Amino acid sequence: MKLRFGQIEEVLWIIHDVPKRDRTKFRGRLRNLKRAGLKLPSGDVGRRANFDPADMFKLAFVMELVLRGGMPPEPAATSVSAHWPDVAEQLFKARKAFKSGKPESRFLVAEPNAFNSKAYRFKPETGAHLGNRLAHPTQSFAVSTLLAVNIAAMLINVQRAAARVGIDMDALEASLDHHQEIVLNHGARVPLAGS
Repeated sequence: MKLRFGQIEEVLWIIHDVPKRDRTKFRGRLRNLKRAGLKLPSGDVGRRANFDPADMFKLAFVMELVLRGGMPPEPAATSVSAHWPDVAEQLFKARKAFKSGKPESRFLVAEPNAFNSKAYRFKPETGAHLGNRLAHPTQSFAVSTLLAVNIAAMLINVQRAAARVGIDMDALEASLDHHQEIVLNHGARVPLAGS
């Protein structure tokens, strides 16, 4: 399944509740992420780029970091590009749990030093572990602020928004099933399209 950039923009507008008057500015922010280091497909001369569903989730994750987490665009873009296979693995683990009828809160956590690093690795944590970590700080837990993205909630939000904008959900699910099998059965080091 291939998506147009405009379809992905519409999904992100819904997720982030972007009013019509701010959509041009939002579009500029999305395009600037590529200049900041986010690896995305580009079209050949005179042709539009075709995006994969994985690219839509990659942009959704980066926008969570930037818009809701306050991370500057360049560290967010370069960190996600550098560690996209790890992020995708967590995304597909959350999706597999959701599809099996046993959804779980799965978070990717960045601590504040990620704001100054271009190669930060996001740490996966379950909701129970994150809650325990926050409730019982220890000496090894030296920071007072965390940036945690609920990857399961993000997955659901993207899928609901995709349905609202008229993306073929059967094709989207089939494409995600294919990528999920590659990532979870062959290891997260296998790059997805657009990686």
